[in-house]
Formats: sequence, structure tokens, C-alpha cells
Amino acid sequence: MTRRYIQSFISMKYARVLPMLSFVIFACAFIYFRKGTQNAKTAALIAACILIVVMFFYYKAKFTVNREWKKIPDAKEFDDSIMLGYAFLLEQRMLVFDRNHLHLYVYENLKKASLQEENHGKLMMHVTDGNDDSAFELSTKEQAGRVAAFLKAHHPDLELEGVNAAGEGTLRSIDPYRNEK
Repeated sequence: MTRRYIQSFISMKYARVLPMLSFVIFACAFIYFRKGTQNAKTAALIAACILIVVMFFYYKAKFTVNREWKKIPDAKEFDDSIMLGYAFLLEQRMLVFDRNHLHLYVYENLKKASLQEENHGKLMMHVTDGNDDSAFELSTKEQAGRVAAFLKAHHPDLELEGVNAAGEGTLRSIDPYRNEK
């Protein structure tokens, strides 16, 4: 289920571009067959080439996620995880979908977590384990504090930047409305 959810992120990213290009191709083809103008034919061919390139990146992203998903040990456990933006948190590890790749982090290996406010007030938590870094979105600064407390509880030496740890440091404190099994 988590894999399908991640693939839906990719689908939503291309949800506007693919139908729009298809519509342009058919509209230009319609004009070409009705009026016989070369400009419509050229526009349809250019749009078709662009569509092929966009579809290449779309399917490449989907296949990359599938390939990386198969490499994750006990990936089914993430079906019962807490989801924050593009991150899926379990008790001992977390999975982050960033830049069309899956990044698996064990909390004890994290070196740094920083909170940055990006465009339009979007809060992004950046995590680094030395080799790899990725980011996921959070809804509020309070939630960022609870996530920082959770990460700090699992790895006391973790360097925090731009956020103060606040909360119990448990998964339950991050999402109090989560149904525990």
C-alpha cells in the first residue's frame, strides 16, 4: 500500500502535463486534417516529441521506485507507519521519498536534522546521515518540534538546526490521532 501511495505521488506530479500534451496533439491533428496547414502538423509533431520525453521521465521514476522498494528489507512494515509529507516513520527507521528516489534511514545513523521554511511558508525537515540527505514536508512548527523530539529520543547526539525538540519523543506524540493496533 505504501508503494502504491508513493507511485501516486509520481502520477500526481505528471497529472497535468500528460493530458495537456495529448490534447494539444489531437487538437493540432484535427486542425491539420480539417484545413491541411503545415503549422498544425509541425506543432503536433513537436508536442508528440515532448510527450515522449515526458513519458520517459514518468516511467523512469515509477520503475526507479519499484526497483528501490524491492531492496528495502521488510518493506511491508511501512504500511503501518506514520506518514508526514513524503516520509514514513516507524519505531527504528524511516523511509523518505525525495527527488524520485526512496531513502531509508535508521535513526541511530542520522547526523543532522534541520528545519527550513521555504516558499509560501512551506516547512521542510532535512535529514542527513553522512552519505545521503533528503527532505520531507511538515505542517506546523509544533509538529516539527515533536518530530525532532522523536529523532532526538532515538539518537541523543543528533544535531538539530532551526528546530527545538518539544514533546514526548514517541510516535504517538507525532500523530496523536493515529489508531494504535
